[in-house]
Amino acid sequence: MMKRQIQTMLEDFDAWPAEKQWAAYRLLQWLQEDDDAGRELTPQEEVELDQALAEADRKEFLTEDEMKAFFDKFRP
Repeated sequence: MMKRQIQTMLEDFDAWPAEKQWAAYRLLQWLQEDDDAGRELTPQEEVELDQALAEADRKEFLTEDEMKAFFDKFRP
């Protein structure tokens, strides 16, 4: 059941704004990197995740300039 729901979402992925795609990628990357079935979110991580999801629901994403400024911090 869940696999079909995710597949449906991924079919629309290309139509999402770049900021939303980036947020989804980072979340999935984090989940993949943290592939420890016994690990649970800390209370702080739960709060942060809830806040991030609420921001996404309100379509509060970084602007392209904000994303560029963020990445520029890590570029040589």
